[in-house]
Amino acid sequence: MSTSDHKYDGFSAEELVDGLDKLAQVDQNSLEIVKEEMVFGSLKEMLQEGDEEEKMAAVKLIHRLAFVKENKQKFKSNDEIMNLLHCIAIDSSTNNKLQNNAESCLFLLKMGDMEKVDWASSKKADEALALVPMSKEVKSISPVDKRPESKNTLHRRATQSDGPAETGLRRKHVMISYQWDSQNIMIKVKEQLETSGYQVWMDIESMEANLLDSMAKAVEESAVVLMCISKKYRDSKHCRQEAEYACERLVPDDIIPVLAEKSFKPNGWLGLLKGMKVHYDLTDGYSMTIHQQLIRRLGNRGKKLH
Repeated sequence: MSTSDHKYDGFSAEELVDGLDKLAQVDQNSLEIVKEEMVFGSLKEMLQEGDEEEKMAAVKLIHRLAFVKENKQKFKSNDEIMNLLHCIAIDSSTNNKLQNNAESCLFLLKMGDMEKVDWASSKKADEALALVPMSKEVKSISPVDKRPESKNTLHRRATQSDGPAETGLRRKHVMISYQWDSQNIMIKVKEQLETSGYQVWMDIESMEANLLDSMAKAVEESAVVLMCISKKYRDSKHCRQEAEYACERLVPDDIIPVLAEKSFKPNGWLGLLKGMKVHYDLTDGYSMTIHQQLIRRLGNRGKKLH
């Protein structure tokens, strides 16, 4: 940014930052990038003095880097960068796409750090549920022997019963989280689940203007999240943010991975989620057998109220 054409060794600032963004898809690379002190100065300069393309590249890189807990803390403690992101997000003269990306980046930075949960352990699932607010009515329920019920028991009582008293306690729908290339197969899943009496939320039109609000509300009102995993899902900042927010808000049993890409072996953050849970393989299509298995897994969670 110190040169008049904002280039270094023939590459523009935007091109250099885009290259770092691709490297940062691997969390270990992301850590190494942030260790370079000059990165913060360069990003601050791009956010402050860059044109819209340069600001966009800087916002996207911060968003990518902030998925790593240690990096997130460094950005959160940098008042100048946080203020610049906030200014971009509220500046009505900024184009909508840049504003939305800044808002999404700030949302991630302000999200609570995701708990390191052993997804195979019901004991840990009980602990994870402490992240999910429960109403006073649920907390007051106790069994005949007067011992406190586990949070998992209370959670099932709130999400699986169809009785009228539970209406205000249950989350409303099954949410489908996916990357755009998997849309066709997931629309089939959506239609079959709706035919079987489930209420399903799926972003089909990708409304840019309120994408962040829609995602947050959809997760918060979910009984279950079906997470459609693929390489592009793993590499997408927006999919990762959606997945991590779901993991923060829901207990492990309420996140169900489905595999949408042949020969894809999830690794990194996505491998952790997928590797510790039963998943459903949709790479050969959505058969009636898989559908029956899935609805048995769902139970009454996400069922429409009649």
